[in-house]
Amino acid sequence: MIAVPVAAPAPPRPDVGMERLLRIVGDAGAEALLLSGDLPVELPAGVAAIRVDRPGGDPAGWRDPGVRPETIAFLQYTSGSTRIPRGAVVGHGNLAANLDALGHALAVPPGSTSVSWLPLYHDMGLIAGLLLAASSGGTAYLMSPLHFLQRPVRWLSAVSTHHGFISGAPNFAYDLAVSKVKPTNRPPGWICPAGRSLSTVPSRSGRPPWNVSESGSRLLASGRKM
Repeated sequence: MIAVPVAAPAPPRPDVGMERLLRIVGDAGAEALLLSGDLPVELPAGVAAIRVDRPGGDPAGWRDPGVRPETIAFLQYTSGSTRIPRGAVVGHGNLAANLDALGHALAVPPGSTSVSWLPLYHDMGLIAGLLLAASSGGTAYLMSPLHFLQRPVRWLSAVSTHHGFISGAPNFAYDLAVSKVKPTNRPPGWICPAGRSLSTVPSRSGRPPWNVSESGSRLLASGRKM
């Protein structure tokens, strides 16, 4: 089985999302779709809909599939906003090398915590937001993009509450947090005196509230000099 992360159709244009989904289903030759809810249309013949939000299966029945570096980990598709979505093959060896490079560049220690609202069908959300923490033996705390957009302070609060070591986002997210989060609403440890880095201001636990903050283009704040 080969995984294909893909966005579920959602407002305000569920029809566009459904069209993209069906294009990817056809291009990838998908045989099953893992869902946490119902779809508004029927799937093509031969494609099964499997609900993952319902009890079922036996974890004890899992068997090692014998993964090798050249084994395909997943197919990563483009957004399809300007043209038909195109998929790229990501192997386990590619994925492991990427995670290893990220871990070394960001000095991610074992058991690190990640906090992310980025969608898991996006490579930044999937790899940096979820798999980087998982590969270190740590924990990833996830929220939906809509949850963040409704109240950007939720992102900052989650980082402080869960002592997130790393949390990344596109540049617009930092602009939105600055413009929407008032000083009186900022979580403890986020009201920074002039000239001090976010990573040097302790939270309630006495630890920095955010060790690594990564934008889409550059590293913004880190617990160590880069």
